[in-house]
Amino acid sequence: MTGIQSRTPIVGCVILALLLLGLPLSAWGAQAPPSFEVEVHGAGPSVLLIPGLGCSGEVWDETVKALEARHEVHVLSLAGFAGRAAIEAPFLPRVRDDIVAYIQAHQLERPAVIGHSLGGFMAFWLAASEPTLIGPIVAVDGLPFLPALMDAGATADSVRTMAASTKAMIASLTPEQFTLQTRMTLGRMVTAPEDLERLLRQGAASDQATVAQAMFEVMTTDLRDGLASIESPVLLIAAAAATPSPDGRAQVRRSYEAQVASIPDHRVVLAEHARHFIMLDTPDFFHAILTDFLTDFTRQEAAP
Repeated sequence: MTGIQSRTPIVGCVILALLLLGLPLSAWGAQAPPSFEVEVHGAGPSVLLIPGLGCSGEVWDETVKALEARHEVHVLSLAGFAGRAAIEAPFLPRVRDDIVAYIQAHQLERPAVIGHSLGGFMAFWLAASEPTLIGPIVAVDGLPFLPALMDAGATADSVRTMAASTKAMIASLTPEQFTLQTRMTLGRMVTAPEDLERLLRQGAASDQATVAQAMFEVMTTDLRDGLASIESPVLLIAAAAATPSPDGRAQVRRSYEAQVASIPDHRVVLAEHARHFIMLDTPDFFHAILTDFLTDFTRQEAAP
């Protein structure tokens, strides 16, 4: 349903991230299934919300409420995640190209792109590959090259074998094992039990092959060399609740800062009381900093 802009309510989400992580319908014709669906809310400067691995756009429920009074909010749900139909590999390049086509087809004027986890990775990719098309970027605990968070010397080639093993492992799980692994992973990523259960229900509906392929692609795609071409301001929000000590948080900041250091206009902020799902764990903090960031950009764009 890519490009079909519905305004139905959105309600809940799931992410499976084992290591932390369109054109109008007539243009698709009888081609392969679309790589995402879109719901549109509100009016004003455009904002795209991209969920993470295994999520539907429903993870952004509260964020939509915080933005829709002043923004036209385009909420994406990617193929193969949370019950959506899967598409053939490669996955992420197709999503990136389709988002560019969607922005152009709907004549969105330098939309802000806000992505969580894998969605943050995609936001960096869009801004680096289409610097004049994309507006401000907000990466919510998402990075240009995830493996470097664990090993600063990692490269796409050096982690390829591990990435292939991860892909094979995910794809080989039984549905019961997949659900159990999702629960174990989510238990470290979100605080409230009700959020965990809501996310878990969605996790079981994700296509394992798509999750496995997307994880492989994000692990073997290093965006860092292209980040200097990003022309828009970038806000990277890092989850830091798992590292309560001052030294630990300082290390988190250094690790995240190292990945975006080449971006001309960037800012790294620690969410000290949030796990990976920052927008669920600390919504007031997240929406306040997000609103300020977007307001500053809008004000600068409007200045003579």
